[in-house]
Amino acid sequence: MIMPYECSGSIALGPLTLEHVDSLLGASQATDASEGNGGYHLLFNHGVPRQLPGPAHRTLNTHEAVVLDEAMFSRFAITQSTGLMHWVLPADWMHDIISSPRHLLGNPMRAPCKWSVALNAFLSQLSADVIRAGPVTPARLAVQIGTLLALIAESAQKDKRQTPLHPDLHDQARTRIAERCCDVDINAADVARSLGISSRTLHRSLAHHGKTFGELLMASRIQLSERMLSSPNLRRLSIAEIGRRAGFKDPSHFAKVFRRLRGISPTEAQHLATIELKQAGR
Repeated sequence: MIMPYECSGSIALGPLTLEHVDSLLGASQATDASEGNGGYHLLFNHGVPRQLPGPAHRTLNTHEAVVLDEAMFSRFAITQSTGLMHWVLPADWMHDIISSPRHLLGNPMRAPCKWSVALNAFLSQLSADVIRAGPVTPARLAVQIGTLLALIAESAQKDKRQTPLHPDLHDQARTRIAERCCDVDINAADVARSLGISSRTLHRSLAHHGKTFGELLMASRIQLSERMLSSPNLRRLSIAEIGRRAGFKDPSHFAKVFRRLRGISPTEAQHLATIELKQAGR
């Protein structure tokens, strides 16, 4: 496996600089040299997942890249430098290739954006030996990085524009939520990713029909729990276990949501279902 962080010092690629990984220790040490220049930092993670700065609490996973500005980078507390490739990107270079770099900042580059996948694959193959030995000149490598960053930024801008919603998207989203509602950790981003759309598009589609992701998720979980409460094959299960299998972590939350949507408790619903089964002779 190529390990690009094995280089022993900074390497220039035209206007870009691949920094020695040790310069990342403490983050503030890495920013002293470029403090005040308004530059940017491209990080590629070969190591363990690590949290990025900012209120969104995003995670930079293994084999993913991210662009940070000086302020974000100064708050990037790196406790383990091993496995992190660090590129310093001059501000004037960034603004020449990208009109609005803010579309990139703090967003891990990952699928479904094909250009993000391409950049991650490209960076994963770079090492000090590859850069020094060629056959591609360092300046051309910098052009390649810049081109992919520009394509990623353009893709991010398009994703933010109001595009027409597919007429079947709402039904597809409802079906996918119902299929995965038993997953206690499921969220809108997971469903959007499985549909090949952005979270923003998913929320727009649901809002267009007067619904929210949370409403549909709770409704799907309650419908699933009702089926289990009325099943003669699951009578031995406790109410708490049925709630857990329906996707609720907390039994009290399950009971509260069930009563709000059905007007009775899960226990009462199970009792009524038992009476109906007996009357039906089952």
